Amino acid sequence: MRIILILFAAFLLAGCGKKPEASAPVTQAQSTVEPTANNQGTASTTPVVALSGVTNAVQAGPDLNQLHRAVLRWILSNRRPPKDFEDFAATTDYQIPPPPLGKKYALDKHMHVILLDQ
Repeated sequence: MRIILILFAAFLLAGCGKKPEASAPVTQAQSTVEPTANNQGTASTTPVVALSGVTNAVQAGPDLNQLHRAVLRWILSNRRPPKDFEDFAATTDYQIPPPPLGKKYALDKHMHVILLDQ
């Protein structure tokens, strides 16, 4: 009985740790105008742009992990791997997003969806 309690306590304590902070949400750039004095004693305005939390602003492309999961579901339902990506695309109900310009979808030997140059 003590072993079970010790294992249970160890399991609970193993999960109790400081979690990494979530990244700040992407916000629009805030621009402010601050007056500055130049040499003649008159005030001029200089725009100051403050960027806060801007990360990965440009989408790199389609979610290949989501496509991989769709291929795995296809394999489970058809009980065989597809011959190639075109075989999967022709027989799936999954809505496949268009690949980036100059690229095409393919399957590697582990049935992961990859992007190749055309």
